[in-house]
Amino acid sequence: MLYKLNSKGEIIRKVYIKSVTNTDWEDLANDYNGNIYIADIGNNLNKRKHLQILKIPHPDSLNTDTIRPQIIQFKYENQKLFPPEQADLNFDAEALIAYDDSLFIFTKNRSKPYSKYTYVYAIPNKAGEYIAILQDSIYLPRTKKLHSWITGASRHPNKDVVVLISHRKAWLITNFRNKNEQTLTRSRVSGIYSQKEAITFDLEGNLWISNEKYKCLRAKLKKSVFTN
Repeated sequence: MLYKLNSKGEIIRKVYIKSVTNTDWEDLANDYNGNIYIADIGNNLNKRKHLQILKIPHPDSLNTDTIRPQIIQFKYENQKLFPPEQADLNFDAEALIAYDDSLFIFTKNRSKPYSKYTYVYAIPNKAGEYIAILQDSIYLPRTKKLHSWITGASRHPNKDVVVLISHRKAWLITNFRNKNEQTLTRSRVSGIYSQKEAITFDLEGNLWISNEKYKCLRAKLKKSVFTN
């Protein structure tokens, strides 16, 4: 089920995604044409061999509350063992963005010892079966594992800017598509530590962060501003 919320957290519409199973749905992304991508890419044990992303038209364009998605299946190009050795546990992922005609996946690094890298993979945004190609690795220094596990990502609606979120910190990547000019800026997210699961830009460039229920903390949706 896909839920549409208003800024008060009230559910104002539900869309049923038919003919698929929710193995471990994680991030949502949207492209410039308004299509929505649902990332069924959660892989805590790094042993899933069948990962997929579901593509549907924007719900506001639908005259029905039930939709059959297009399915984008993929495997990571450099995963040979399921699961891999502990030092290579970097095939779990919770973060996704759509950019031009590609989807970019940011991994949640579970390596032991912890290497502090999130890997960036790319696949086409069309239905089919693909090999996810490693595009880049992003080093997240001077931070603990739980503070740098990437759990969500978003692309700015008008700029070549991407934001990543973890339980405690956020990272702003400028010139995302130009590696030679790419910069990474870190910010501590205001408020107490929580299990943040998603981040998105609104049309004005503001950030919205959601966190799931964590111990005694309630699930929340929060508007935030990125500060260096």
